[in-house]
Amino acid sequence: KEFADLTILAAGKVIDRSLDKKAHRQIIDKVLEEAPTLKKG
Repeated sequence: KEFADLTILAAGKVIDRSLDKKAHRQIIDKVLEEAPTLKKG
């Protein structure tokens, strides 16, 4: 559930910007940085 919430959050950030791959990657990296609990698996 937490991962799904983060995915939705990331998708919302992507929508706010252009949907190019570089921006998408930056957003994913940012979300992962903001969610250290996700890295624990």
